[in-house]
Amino acid sequence: MRYQFLYPRSGRLHFHSSEREGVIESNTTQDIPLTITVKQLGDIAEKVEIHRIGARDAPLELQVSATGTGPVLFIDPSELRFGTISVLDEHTQILSLSNESPIPAVFHCESEKKNSCFSCVPNSGIVEPHTSIDIRVIAKLNDRLK
Repeated sequence: MRYQFLYPRSGRLHFHSSEREGVIESNTTQDIPLTITVKQLGDIAEKVEIHRIGARDAPLELQVSATGTGPVLFIDPSELRFGTISVLDEHTQILSLSNESPIPAVFHCESEKKNSCFSCVPNSGIVEPHTSIDIRVIAKLNDRLK
């Protein structure tokens, strides 16, 4: 029997097989590798159609489901305490941002307050898979009269 895979084009999953079409001899079975790349977060379900070339029957359907998850980041330490610091001098502490996943992680540091005395260097970037980077957290108090 000749077969051909038809993949959905929703953009949520990407399908690839080195044997997208081929022949399976009568009374035999065959393993066909199928690689799936998840393209969005959350639960996803798609149907792959397997057409039997020359057959009048409806295509076979393969239900594929997956859950897309983002990168797994860890921050150490979980809390920074600057204690008593002098005004107008920069005080720096280092935190480590670790990416424990096989995909890159984009990060961005910002303060809840618009004119914060805290800043981060770098304040944004990418942590490559299975690596970590150090981020300098800088405290600089400024009590100048306005």
